[in-house]
Amino acid sequence: GKYMGKKERTFERIYAEHYQQVYSFLHKLCRDGSAAEQLSKQTFLQAYKDIIHYKEQCEMGTWLLSIAADEYLKYLYGKASDSFEVNFYITDPEAPLSEEPGYRLMKDVDISEVKRVLTALPEKDTEVLLLRIYGEIPYKEIAGLMGISADSAKLIFIRTKEHVKEELFHD
Repeated sequence: GKYMGKKERTFERIYAEHYQQVYSFLHKLCRDGSAAEQLSKQTFLQAYKDIIHYKEQCEMGTWLLSIAADEYLKYLYGKASDSFEVNFYITDPEAPLSEEPGYRLMKDVDISEVKRVLTALPEKDTEVLLLRIYGEIPYKEIAGLMGISADSAKLIFIRTKEHVKEELFHD
């Protein structure tokens, strides 16, 4: 309203413009509307605190999704129950359709397996994986966010995806 400071007004606009993107990214990850909503709120709260650190090296949406990815991982690691459903699929959005079924883990995954695999990875690798697959963020954007080259981002993605596939589909 009328009495808000500039930061609040600016942030209200950021929220309005990006809420849907953040929410749908999180919803794809946890397949649970209320969890996605809760995580979206936490994402914007965190972003509001950290906005000073946003250096415009990437789109605002990309920056927000990286915060959302962190919030999701906290949620994942904090889940007491090991039996909630995770549709964890690992495929590059650009992969040919023929590849899809083999990469998708659309059955109930033992969440402790997913946790184990993701926790063992460097955080940056997990973030690249989640942003690329679930956020459909281009490598150039991920590169800007992380201060690396687009080729490095692509390399991290491919290496991480192969590793996760190996770990989860080894049988």
